[in-house]
Amino acid sequence: MILSHRHRLVFIKGVKVASTSVEVALSQLCGPLDIVTAMFPADERLRLGTAGEARNYSWSRWIERRYLRRVRDLPIERYGSLRPPRSRFYPHMPLSEVLELEPQAGGYEVLYVTRSPYSKVLSQANWERGSKDYRIGTALPRTSEGLAEAVDTRIADGSILFANNIGKYRHPDGSIRGTALRFEHLRHDLAEFLRARGLPEVSLPHTREGIGSEALDPMAVLRRDQIEYINRAFAEEFEAFGHPMLAPG
Repeated sequence: MILSHRHRLVFIKGVKVASTSVEVALSQLCGPLDIVTAMFPADERLRLGTAGEARNYSWSRWIERRYLRRVRDLPIERYGSLRPPRSRFYPHMPLSEVLELEPQAGGYEVLYVTRSPYSKVLSQANWERGSKDYRIGTALPRTSEGLAEAVDTRIADGSILFANNIGKYRHPDGSIRGTALRFEHLRHDLAEFLRARGLPEVSLPHTREGIGSEALDPMAVLRRDQIEYINRAFAEEFEAFGHPMLAPG
């Protein structure tokens, strides 16, 4: 999550929509008083020593500096035991909570990313398969084998709903207002957003690269009952953001 007083902008970080890449990019434009939340060490190391370092998200600057020192000094194979510190502002924080802590940001522009729910679910399942290894520097899995079974696990324990981002993007009055970047055109949409506001172009890194679920055919990977579940669970996102809904085969 980013709250930029300099640019009067709030970036809300959704789940499995390449929000980490966007956060790394946007953080390079932030000022010293802006709020930039901490990320997992494998991601945080990408912006060490740059203008995008995490800051102002915790109760203590000492806590923030200590975390950055540990990210810098620990060998990558020990990253698995390192987590961002508890804080006032956190990565996937809903907009309503941000505005509760910073009411003056109510007039700021809100930016977020949207993505097909099928792709999000597949990306989430792939992340769960490989997140432990990713945190110590290993790439995420790049095959579809076992994805359907991983989706079953997410449905059974309810964690599939973590990727339902629409609630994070709501204003306190329940409305969805702001600028949506489309995952499938993310580089273009981000560049256009910055250009329209007279902001410099920033590099969009490829973080957490894995199977590339956008290239997968959901009908070839997911079963009919899984597609039906996703259609029900993400119905509001399909409607609000215009993502095509599949008819189960």
